[in-house]
Amino acid sequence: MTAAGGDESRPAPQADRLSDRSVLVAEDGGWLGLMVAEVLEHSGMRVFGPVDSVAAALRTLASCTPDMALLGVRLGGVATDAIAEHLRGRRIPFVCATAVDAGPLPAFVRDAPVLRQPYSCAQLLAAMAGLPRRE
Repeated sequence: MTAAGGDESRPAPQADRLSDRSVLVAEDGGWLGLMVAEVLEHSGMRVFGPVDSVAAALRTLASCTPDMALLGVRLGGVATDAIAEHLRGRRIPFVCATAVDAGPLPAFVRDAPVLRQPYSCAQLLAAMAGLPRRE
């Protein structure tokens, strides 16, 4: 994640739409997951995670219902289709993040906004703010 696009010490305008909402961060990039969680917390969100495996994400979802999620397309080398289907089944909107810079994405990503790495803090906040409110 890059800091391109402005002064990262001030919350982006999208942060107003994210304040007081909750998010599951499922990202296996180690420092990247921590950085994403920090940016989202700075925008006023309650963050569950980051979690770095499919099993950890499903365990977390068994005990909470976030308003939205950021979902890596693969966690620990494992496709996250089970998490995506679980989120869809509970009507939790999500953004997918991937390091794949070109080519087709897996079918389970259908209709989900996609952030291709590297992405900026502003792009992350815009993608999350663009998700519909959970029903």
